[in-house]
Amino acid sequence: MSNIKVFKNTNYEILTPDGWYKFDYIKKENKNKWIKLCFSNGLNIDCTYDHPFVVDNKIIYACDFVVGDKVHTQKEDIYIEKKQIYDIDKESYDIVNVGNKHKLYVNGVLVHNCDLQQSGNTVISPNDIKPMEDGIQKPEFKICVRDDFGHKLNKDNELWVWKKPEDGAQYIISADVARGDGVDYSAFHIFKIPSEIDILDGKCVEQVAEFKAQVPTDAFGKILNIVGREYNEAIVIVENNSVGIATLNELIREEYPALYYTDKATKQVSIFQNVNTEQVNSVPGFSTTTANRQILIPNALEKLWRNKAVKFYSKRLINEAWTWVWLNGKAMHDNGCNDDLMMAAAIFSHVYDTSIKEMGIASEKFKSALDALIIKEQNKKDLVLDIAKGKRGLEGRNPWKFRYKESTINSPDEEIWDMSDLCK
Repeated sequence: MSNIKVFKNTNYEILTPDGWYKFDYIKKENKNKWIKLCFSNGLNIDCTYDHPFVVDNKIIYACDFVVGDKVHTQKEDIYIEKKQIYDIDKESYDIVNVGNKHKLYVNGVLVHNCDLQQSGNTVISPNDIKPMEDGIQKPEFKICVRDDFGHKLNKDNELWVWKKPEDGAQYIISADVARGDGVDYSAFHIFKIPSEIDILDGKCVEQVAEFKAQVPTDAFGKILNIVGREYNEAIVIVENNSVGIATLNELIREEYPALYYTDKATKQVSIFQNVNTEQVNSVPGFSTTTANRQILIPNALEKLWRNKAVKFYSKRLINEAWTWVWLNGKAMHDNGCNDDLMMAAAIFSHVYDTSIKEMGIASEKFKSALDALIIKEQNKKDLVLDIAKGKRGLEGRNPWKFRYKESTINSPDEEIWDMSDLCK
């Protein structure tokens, strides 16, 4: 039985930065991990290990504070002088659903009640967010991306890397583009796509890297080009909205070899090796509509998250999940927060669920077929298969038809080989 108890509030108000506001619930829960924070003004606070504070309009969890960090109070900023983590089983009390900004003062300190378990407002259920929090890992590397001349393309170490690229692995990069001059951020994730053997072993889609920064749209395209090539020429998905076009143009100028195109008729994936070749029936990038951006795309991420079909390691992403809410039927970030990483993950989820899985990416059947083909044709010289690294077959959705050619001067002709029989 759950140790959570909720008391509905009808009589009381609580102080917020905008004055006194009503709130919906008081939630009582047993917690066993606590932090004691001692501040520069003599104030001491005992709070739960993951209690959210609001600092410069960003959510910071108590466990992430270090000595010297500031917090806001009603009158002034104060600073942490000591932090002590301890284990004890005792009750915590949380205020749930304060106004529409979820900010309030506790002991005079500005905090955030982003744990909305009883509100039903978060796009991702809190019951699904919390288990993902247990999987948060510090990145192995934090990198500032540089061009060929060593010039920084972003200001700081905003590319977080958990796992380096693996030979033969398939990766997808999904990106959400911002103007670069406002409160929003340009962001992308790199996902490793599981093979059929991986799936049989219980593995799922895995986040291996993540980027979030305020950068110009063309610089964002350069970053995607550099990082995408590093990850085995990963498929790069960029929304082709007004600001996304500039990023797509940069990728096309760089002749990125695995750019996502949207088929005009089916609105599904179409990937071309030569992005500079005019594609009459397709447009570069991922096309969104009001309907799919507000409903279908968020629902795709919710489904993958709920079914544990994707593994996230990022603290930045989890923080955004707590404040990604339904407002007037639309999935959007709460006031004072942002949802750039969530949107990048949601775009991937929608494309993966509707298009990518159907194409047999990283399929063990493909690998077996290729091995059989090489053995069968071992007397041919310099075997070359134009297979776009396993990302696409020919003739529509048949993933087992490929161009075959011998890379010799005397044998320039190509053949179309149907490998279906080898995959049975």
